[in-house]
Amino acid sequence: DAERNQVYWTDRKAGRIQRLTLLCQSGVQEVRSRTNRTNSTVVQVPHGKVQHGSSTKVSCPAGYNGTVTFACNDGVLSQSRGKCGARCDAGAKELMDDLSLDYPDMDDREDLTMQCPNPLAGTVQFRCQDGEVIVHVDDCRKAHTCPAGHFLLGHARVDHTAMDHGVWIRKECPKGFEGSYFLQCEDGTMIANHNSSCRATCTSGGSLWVDEGRVEVSHGKIIEGGKVKVHCPAGSAGEGVDLSCEGGYINVTNGTCNRSFFCIAGYVSSNNASVYHNQLDDHEPMVLKCPDGYSGSLDVVCNQGEVSILETTSGPCHKICPAGVATLPDGIEIEHGDLEHDQQSELKC
Repeated sequence: DAERNQVYWTDRKAGRIQRLTLLCQSGVQEVRSRTNRTNSTVVQVPHGKVQHGSSTKVSCPAGYNGTVTFACNDGVLSQSRGKCGARCDAGAKELMDDLSLDYPDMDDREDLTMQCPNPLAGTVQFRCQDGEVIVHVDDCRKAHTCPAGHFLLGHARVDHTAMDHGVWIRKECPKGFEGSYFLQCEDGTMIANHNSSCRATCTSGGSLWVDEGRVEVSHGKIIEGGKVKVHCPAGSAGEGVDLSCEGGYINVTNGTCNRSFFCIAGYVSSNNASVYHNQLDDHEPMVLKCPDGYSGSLDVVCNQGEVSILETTSGPCHKICPAGVATLPDGIEIEHGDLEHDQQSELKC
């Protein structure tokens, strides 16, 4: 029957006439949404004609993501694989401290990572799940403030006050430099905006900072095309710094001045004991004997101008127990000499 796309034949074994429909007509098939959140979410999926024994893969309708495969069997079309997930509309989600964050529309199964809103730091990841946006990963936390300090911008060292996360400032470069700079506090770290620039001028004396801002090198005026060699200042060592004036600005062309990180002679404290040490070079170790009235010794090391005690290998200094009289439980008193910390002594009655 060509009009109905059916064939008939006599099934002698079954003793009846059998029929087979060879075509599934085009139309709309109802399928459940991907998660079927409400147990009644039905998606209308249009499809074309499908031959018996064949399948067709069609895209989900507008507002949904995914594909669905339909199979035709004897005129009946059924879903064999695939799902349709609803897209998510733009909206907002509430995070910690009653703060909310807006998000755009998203495709089903799409993950979107966004920066947490001020004054929070970190990131939050949203996931669209069949029309519903969920917070998949929440790493938002209270941001760190930036303590007062200084920032190196080229060869200029600029000071700044303490700042909260997300706050930014614009200031003119210090004396001897031309330009301006933008600093922003990002979760405890001060960051310079890419438009920041401080260039030392030839027409005024001032200071340049070298060795990553640890050494201040002073200079006077330099004529256009002139070259000057500046010796390293006290507290630093090196061959000096070569300066040249080009186009009205000072360039550091060669040389080094590195801060000397020696430790001047002084005292370290351990368990209320003041222990003297001589001048030490950077990274130089030394063993110090605890003073009179204390037992033990200290392993110390000089590190960038600061003497620290290596507590894992020595110390602390312990007070000795001075000579005196020990009273036994039965009231008998026995004299003893000086005893060091943790020292045991056997006394005769």
